[in-house]
Amino acid sequence: MDTAAAPATVASVQRELQEAITAFEQHVREAVAKVDRYFKKGSRTDDVSVETKLGDFKEGAFLFNAGCKTMLLAVKQVAERLAVCEPTAPKTEKLLVEAQRLSDAKDKLVAELQQRQGAAQEGAARAQIELQRQLDDARAEVAAQSNACALLKAERVACWEELQGAQSQLTLVGNRLKALEQNRAREFALLERMSCDHERDIAVWQRRCSQALQEVEFLRAEKEGLQARLVDEKLRFQLRELQQECNRLRTENATLRQTTRLAGTPREQERNASTAVNPVVVSLEAEKRQLADQLSVAFAERLALEQELLLLRHRLAAAEGDGQRAGGGGERSSASPASEDAATDEDARVTPELTSGACSVGKATTESGLGSACDSGVAAESHLGVEKEEPQTGFTPTPEAAEEELHGRRDEAYVRQLELWMREVAAAALRTVDEERSAAEQRLQQELSLREDLYQSQLTKVREAGERRACEATEALLHCQELQRELELLRTAATKEKATRQELVSDAERRLAVAQREIFGLKIDNEQLRVKERALRRELEGAHAVRSPPPTTAPLAQRQEPKCSHGGSSGPGSSSGASGSGGGYALVPTPRSSSATGRLDEVIRQLQERLTALNAEVARVTETYEVEHDACTRRLQQLRAALLYWSRDDAAASDGGGEGAAEMRQRSEVEVAAVVEAQRVAQGNVLAYYAQAGKKRGELLKALERATNMRLALKGQ
Repeated sequence: MDTAAAPATVASVQRELQEAITAFEQHVREAVAKVDRYFKKGSRTDDVSVETKLGDFKEGAFLFNAGCKTMLLAVKQVAERLAVCEPTAPKTEKLLVEAQRLSDAKDKLVAELQQRQGAAQEGAARAQIELQRQLDDARAEVAAQSNACALLKAERVACWEELQGAQSQLTLVGNRLKALEQNRAREFALLERMSCDHERDIAVWQRRCSQALQEVEFLRAEKEGLQARLVDEKLRFQLRELQQECNRLRTENATLRQTTRLAGTPREQERNASTAVNPVVVSLEAEKRQLADQLSVAFAERLALEQELLLLRHRLAAAEGDGQRAGGGGERSSASPASEDAATDEDARVTPELTSGACSVGKATTESGLGSACDSGVAAESHLGVEKEEPQTGFTPTPEAAEEELHGRRDEAYVRQLELWMREVAAAALRTVDEERSAAEQRLQQELSLREDLYQSQLTKVREAGERRACEATEALLHCQELQRELELLRTAATKEKATRQELVSDAERRLAVAQREIFGLKIDNEQLRVKERALRRELEGAHAVRSPPPTTAPLAQRQEPKCSHGGSSGPGSSSGASGSGGGYALVPTPRSSSATGRLDEVIRQLQERLTALNAEVARVTETYEVEHDACTRRLQQLRAALLYWSRDDAAASDGGGEGAAEMRQRSEVEVAAVVEAQRVAQGNVLAYYAQAGKKRGELLKALERATNMRLALKGQ
């Protein structure tokens, strides 16, 4: 831009500053865009090399320096333009003041100046009142705009919070979807593991069933062996011992009967004798004992088989319960090998217990049968003697043996039926497990599909709500920025209006001071003219007195006395306290000494010096206040621009996770408030100083006018 060619106007200076600010903001945006992606939250910058990062930061620094240089160059050019305008301003002001003074001195009289003085004072008061009212309105409007901006900022913060909540909900829904996918995979793996566990359990139960069948075959073979042998050597040895014990007891019984001679009734003796003597009865009793022994053994075997069958049923029910628990959960799959080993050990422990129990039951039954046989053979103790083993040597087949064989065949058929039933149960368990697994997979697939559709719809709704909230937040941000720009324009207009008002007030005060000085000079000239008029009148009266005859001296003196008294109607008191606005001063007949005139001249000179010093001090204070006000205004504009920048980048800073933007914005707001408060305090101080200076100036002017009147009065003498 050429500062010498183009005229320096306010519009051109504002346009140049706006262009410089736009270029500076463009450079700053480019610099921020270079390094902003390294500070945003969630951005992946690990794969960027350090050289690239340094290059981006250097480019950002170069762009920022270029913007600063552009801004400094624009400021220098504006300063040069203002420096060019400064020399012409005082000259123009002087020309205007001189033209105003010449025009007022030429065209207006003292009355018009007094009227204009009152009108100027009233106009200045009205202008000051109007400007104060406009300033209050502007302040109220600025306060309303500030409140609206604060509300918009609060709404923007709320929108950002809602947007962050929506983003967190989106993240939560995504995490839940991932968790559902993981649960789905885990459940599928669990189903696979459960199916494997079921197959392993089926194999284990098949092995157990085969072991049970082997045990049944072993018991069947053992039963056949027992049926073939009937009684082993141990039972024979026990039977021999029991027969010896019975013989001993019979001997003792016979001895006791002979000693006590208790032969009983004849009928009993005959029955005992017939029973003891008849060998058929003895053989029948022996066969009866053998059949009782065989029945007891068969009963014990049947009881053992029923217990084994009951145990197998319990095992099958436990296996079905384990299969159902494994199908419902899958948490016990790791414990199945231990349970299989424990069940195998239990089977191994139960088999010898059952065998020993069957043997003990058979032994007890045999002993009870032998005891009954011993009791039934007490009456024949004297005839049998020691031959106890003869009834056992001759065993003939009986119907009870056939019935026992029939029971054995029924047991075999029952065992075969049990095997078939166990196989059917195992097959049904396999089918049930397969059906439950397929049904569980179908239910899980349906539930997963339903949940996926539900979560997808919820995710779509949340995304739409988030996009809508983001659009609303963007619109609110744009509206807030527009309101901030309007607020800046209003503040600029208020500042310009304030400066204009200050210029008008200073111009009115300057014109008022010039008018007061001119009025004071005219008053002095008027008093001088009056004094000259009195002197001329006295000279004229003296000339008339010289020309007229002596008798006429008294009337002339009498006529002169009323004139003098009429001319001095204000009295001496008015010369000391009058303002010089009306009438002349009375001439004291006693002449004033030269020392009083010198003192009055010294007082007038001191008053004029004090008035000049006061005016110089007021000008100096005004200049200092204007300099400070300009500095505060520039500082306020810089702070507001920085506040606008940090407020505009607050969203990006909050997304990036940094707290620097918010801190700088708060600091800028605090500094703006401090600068505004300092301006208000300085303005109040300056206005108070102006009031005191005006009061002091009025007192000095009154004292100077009084001293001048006294000096003129002395000079007239």
